[in-house]
Amino acid sequence: MKQWWIGILYCLVVGMYATELKVKIGTGASSFLPGDPQPYWVYNLFDGRIDTCWAEGVKGDGSGTNGLWWEEGVGEVVAVGFYPIPNEDDPTPVDMVRIYNGYGKNSNVFEANRKIKRMGIEVTVYKKEGEEVEEKIYYRGKEVKDIETSVELSPGWNEIYLEKYGLPTQLLRIVFYINSTYPGTRYDDTCISEIEFFYQGQKYEIVNLEEIKKNTIKIFREDILSHIPTDELPHFISYDPSSRFAGSLKKMGITHDVHIIEFDRRDGGIYVYRKTRKDYSGEDFTIRDPKTGKKKMNREVANKIGEWKLSEFSELMVKPLGGKQWEKTTDFRHFSGTFLEGIEYDEEDGMDEILEMGHPGH
Repeated sequence: MKQWWIGILYCLVVGMYATELKVKIGTGASSFLPGDPQPYWVYNLFDGRIDTCWAEGVKGDGSGTNGLWWEEGVGEVVAVGFYPIPNEDDPTPVDMVRIYNGYGKNSNVFEANRKIKRMGIEVTVYKKEGEEVEEKIYYRGKEVKDIETSVELSPGWNEIYLEKYGLPTQLLRIVFYINSTYPGTRYDDTCISEIEFFYQGQKYEIVNLEEIKKNTIKIFREDILSHIPTDELPHFISYDPSSRFAGSLKKMGITHDVHIIEFDRRDGGIYVYRKTRKDYSGEDFTIRDPKTGKKKMNREVANKIGEWKLSEFSELMVKPLGGKQWEKTTDFRHFSGTFLEGIEYDEEDGMDEILEMGHPGH
């Protein structure tokens, strides 16, 4: 399996203690669902409550190729890295994982949302000396290997004994991903309420959930700002002609399929530039700053279509020009659930690349 998820494990570190066992974990998820008043964060999985949950935040049920982080049969992901005390490089003994499958807030909510039917599990362990592996992977300065399996889950509580599925019990990290789901009566969102780790009948207890929350919000804020296109690095966008956003553009006399969108960090405005890839002429949407000599966006050929901001929970919020209601989304690549729904931008075709090539296009 590709190692795209390694970086997730470094996103935050928290303490986790039991009567005799102590371990730190790093945890993250490939997506999450916006909520009110706060999102369905991954840290809800470790708060000891089934009336909170993590919910994947992509279109569809988060399984298979519906997931943003997809490979064949792989969907949205929750990853956990273990850092035992006092030596964080040692493996951590875990022989059973207990999962509450679904959103356990109440019976109506439980039935309304999707649950995982088949769940993939991948664990990372140190490679034994002399052992042959297909791909060399290094973690914490040592060579490791990944072992995968999948399990069938029932709605509600599930106890997964690792050795039963041929998995080792001395772990460096563990990854859970959605393969398939049970349908909900109302929503397509797939939810998990709780994940617990055990060894020889003892459960690890997390004692600093507030630290997890702070780190999660901080890291997500940094991540979302790094992806949002700005006046320094706007991105081409495309949109679904049937979406609400396409209709908004048409009302402004903008009928081309592809434009440049800018999220201005100085005034919080969202701007769309009139030039397209086909009509590109270079200086029309860029000008040279007389002070710095650098090229920048020419605001005179832009239409302001809305405003944006980040909430206290680092969710991206957008509002159409003249609108009164802020709309939130964590899916900043597709702006789902907002008046910008239907648009997406190309992360690879940034402004620097366009100016360097002298023309747009792929």
